[in-house]
Amino acid sequence: MRAVLDIGSNTIRLLVAEVQDGAVEPVLDESDFVRLGLDVDRTGMLRPDREEAALAAIQHLAAVARDAGVQHVDAIATSAVREATNGRAFVALVRSETGIEVEIISGDREAYLTYLGATAGQSTAGGVIVADLGGGSTELIAAGERGMLWAESLPLGSGRLTERFIRHDPPAAEELQALRQAVVDRLQQLPAPIDGAGPATERGSGASSPATLTRAIFTGGTASAMARLAGSDGPEATLDREALDEVVRRATSKPAAEIADEYGVRPERAVVLAAGVTALATIAEFYGVPEVSITRGGIREGALLAAQGA
Repeated sequence: MRAVLDIGSNTIRLLVAEVQDGAVEPVLDESDFVRLGLDVDRTGMLRPDREEAALAAIQHLAAVARDAGVQHVDAIATSAVREATNGRAFVALVRSETGIEVEIISGDREAYLTYLGATAGQSTAGGVIVADLGGGSTELIAAGERGMLWAESLPLGSGRLTERFIRHDPPAAEELQALRQAVVDRLQQLPAPIDGAGPATERGSGASSPATLTRAIFTGGTASAMARLAGSDGPEATLDREALDEVVRRATSKPAAEIADEYGVRPERAVVLAAGVTALATIAEFYGVPEVSITRGGIREGALLAAQGA
């Protein structure tokens, strides 16, 4: 068995799994929601109270891994630690307090690992767009039958977008519209999604490029919460555009506390859920995909597969 910790901007997540023949079989999956990236977009620094909460979560999850029989835990840190001026000091603190060596990975590396984990065992024939929306960034990957075509790490995480655009609970219509436009503005700067797909002339209006993508694959905490709002019992689901629109309506029309109570979403995640769901739905609309697949596989699975030489 192997174990990996993903130290994200919202959540610190542990995966203990068996890895064999290019497949990851989860044994244990736990997480703590700590908002390590809170205010990093505004101040450029990790807050001391968030560092303390994150350190406690890492200590707890490392103990869980040891209890499961895994002595060595690989750890990666993403957007919040990568961007914060005191990110390396935090990594040094984790090393001194826990003995865990945390690797701060680049946006490109984060996107590649996300691609490996999200598409493992899935077909990418016809072209897909993969999105992992975290707290600080969104990893967006275009893939076809030959594999990954391009990958981008965008500053479009649920926490960051909430801090920038959302002032009301539930969000005001004009806040959501400004958020959608900010997402579209970033997407318009990216390459065409698949081979043979030239830039769309009306991308801002939701038009897709000539070579239509077959679907989007969403992964991460926001995506798993979307599955809950869609009525799924687990973290996986397939949504057509009508079902996706209904999820957006549910996420944006009710106060965060009500969403947490009604759908079993963590209260801390419910606070940033409207922004995250709106951003993911905007990505689906922008690329004109007919359906969205929500998968549990993501950066942690990708890190384990990469370590095995997948």
